[in-house]
Amino acid sequence: MKRILLAIAIPATLLLASCSGDKGPVAAAPITSTTPLATSSKADTSTAAGQASDARCAPATAELTFLVSSGLSKDGFELTNGTVITEGGLTFYGATTVDSGGKMENRSDVWVIKDNLVYSSSGGARNTTIWTKASDAPLKISAGDERVKAVDQCVVNITTGKNSAPTTESPASVAVTTPPAVIIPESTVPVVTPQAPIGFTGAPNGAPAPLSGKTVAYCMDGPSYQPGTTAFTDGTTGWTQECAS
Repeated sequence: MKRILLAIAIPATLLLASCSGDKGPVAAAPITSTTPLATSSKADTSTAAGQASDARCAPATAELTFLVSSGLSKDGFELTNGTVITEGGLTFYGATTVDSGGKMENRSDVWVIKDNLVYSSSGGARNTTIWTKASDAPLKISAGDERVKAVDQCVVNITTGKNSAPTTESPASVAVTTPPAVIIPESTVPVVTPQAPIGFTGAPNGAPAPLSGKTVAYCMDGPSYQPGTTAFTDGTTGWTQECAS
């Protein structure tokens, strides 16, 4: 029995001696694994989604912009960059609020329209218009709704120049020969200065005045509009003498 124990002890002693010496304990070799580490691109995807415009976004009509802007609570404010997502009988309308001088007040706000009734969704929309909150009954749509956030991002992208629509592969370029330009003497070119329309861009207040920078797109003559209601080429609406006459 003693011989068996001695036979076991000697190899164990030799094994311990080979793992130690004057240089101290030998560090264990690192364990390597052939299993690839799990990676996630969730953060990158969310960042990209935050910069891209939703494919459902489309330009809003002048009539819809006029409907929403009719609830603006501050004189001289107007809405521009009108953008919509329409889904399931609901229209999610996003726009930029600017003052009478064209200065941006709110980069992007969102309203929800159902059956021609307007509801305010974003905080800025609730602060600058008289419309009921969309988060209340009957809609109960929160500002965190996916469609609200999507149309809001589309408007933000318009104002920051990051609007990214789906791209298609461009065809091979074709060389085009441009004919030489014909130079017309300056004295023969008539100079025509367009006259600014006379009216209002917000709630009528005081006498009509020239609307600098505005160009009439068409007169909104429908039975639901007051005489003189005008749609401008920049997507905003107002009242002009041209359409009232």
